[in-house]
Amino acid sequence: MSSATLPSTAQAHRDAAYRFAVGAFYFAVVSGLGSLVALLFGPYGVVVSVLVSLVGVYYGGIEVARGIDLLVRHALSETGERRPGAASDS
Repeated sequence: MSSATLPSTAQAHRDAAYRFAVGAFYFAVVSGLGSLVALLFGPYGVVVSVLVSLVGVYYGGIEVARGIDLLVRHALSETGERRPGAASDS
């Protein structure tokens, strides 16, 4: 999914916001399920909950990183992809 191109650069902010929301949703669902499963493990449930929360952070973070990537690509395309050290017009 990360290598997919945007159909239109005008939608970059909306697509990035969608990625942020999906990342937060992944984290919330995985962490919530981890907490529920942790109840079954009694005193070891804390360890299970922490490990599952880390998995949620990982997958949620991937989606957030994809959203940031979309915003950066959009910003670069709007600025004409100016590179550091390139001759400026001023």
